Amino acid sequence: MTTKKILALAISLLVSTPSWAQSFRPFSTNLSIPGHLTSSMNQFQVDGGLLFEPQTIRLAEFDVSMHPLIANLMIHISNTQGVQGLPQFENCEMINAINAFQNQGDGRVVDVMNRVRSICAKIMSPEAMYATNKLFDPGTLGLLTAMTSIEEILRTIMTPLLMQGTAFSWFDVETTQKIRMALFRIRYSDLKKELNQLQKTLDSVAGSLSGADQATARELRNLANQQMARIMVINNDGINAYKADARVLAAKGKNRAALPYQNLSDDDRRYLSMYTFALMWRFRGGGMVDKPKGTQESRLYFAQRPYDVLASINGAEGASGLGADQLIRLVSKGWGKFFDMGHTVGEEPLINDLINMTSRGIYQVEGTMETLSRAGYDVRMVKAMGLHFGTCYLYSWEKLENVRVKDGLQPPFQGFFDSPTAWGEMCVGAALGLGLSETLLQGR
Repeated sequence: MTTKKILALAISLLVSTPSWAQSFRPFSTNLSIPGHLTSSMNQFQVDGGLLFEPQTIRLAEFDVSMHPLIANLMIHISNTQGVQGLPQFENCEMINAINAFQNQGDGRVVDVMNRVRSICAKIMSPEAMYATNKLFDPGTLGLLTAMTSIEEILRTIMTPLLMQGTAFSWFDVETTQKIRMALFRIRYSDLKKELNQLQKTLDSVAGSLSGADQATARELRNLANQQMARIMVINNDGINAYKADARVLAAKGKNRAALPYQNLSDDDRRYLSMYTFALMWRFRGGGMVDKPKGTQESRLYFAQRPYDVLASINGAEGASGLGADQLIRLVSKGWGKFFDMGHTVGEEPLINDLINMTSRGIYQVEGTMETLSRAGYDVRMVKAMGLHFGTCYLYSWEKLENVRVKDGLQPPFQGFFDSPTAWGEMCVGAALGLGLSETLLQGR
């Protein structure tokens, strides 16, 4: 464990949020208003080439700019009020075929039907592969190992969300399907084993049943073969995309280590990072789950460690302690006086809050920028995403003040998107995760 990680761990265990952090005043006021964010976003060009074409949005009296993926997310939420139905990720014809069984009290038939239901649920909604019946509880986990793998983090996210009947209702369909693609490919090997076992079971059952049920078992075997072929195509497409992405990077003269999960494309990693850290940053802020109870523990489990895991997923080299960079800055300076965007009588007006939240975002990523810069990475995208602190909260207050998703939940749950600041946290987390992914995927 590096010195930086040890320091961050000590802080998370021993330090409560200091009073000075709650009342911390301006970090800088050197941003011009109006249009300050548009000007700041132009640093994407001034710092050496256009990173992306920012989307400009009119909020209050300001023209503010956001990364198009983040802007699309926020606009979609305001258009749908955070609720929508979702299509299946992938069709699973077996789920309808099992209804043809006539003797559904037969133990062999019951076993087949249960297996098919389990497999089809995961194929149609890959998030189901991460659902368990146990909510995150740091008291039952190892202090040094909890939240240190992407699958554990996804289980921590999906279990309470699916218990509450939601996982993507605030995301647009295209973004949701891209996130699901990453979820599917991460658990592909496990799903393939489960489907292969079903094939073997069907071979056995088809030989022992008779009449119409035997014919149904044989038809299911054919459908299972077809399903296996389809999921293999999804996996192989990911492998081919992974190789193609690496070739494109090499052609630019950039280097990148072999990445974990070599069936994930760069696009998979990009959307996975955006989604995962969006949810983790909201959990860190007290959303959905009521454990851990302490602020510092929440920062450790829902910010530092997920950030490190995403760094690994996206291929960080020579840049250890990125999560610690995040945690140390979370502890050292609060932003509780600024996130209301001028809505609290007697406190800072909108313009001051906007300046200070944007400055606070830059402060949040400065440590990450320093660490990655020393390792040879172009850190402009990290900086660009830090600038979203101000725009995220401004958008949430201007467009989402009355939008609620899973409000008023009772322990062991907590309100999820139950306030403008909750939406602001989700937006900031999405930006931070996307910025990290984009930076690392470009190599060095």
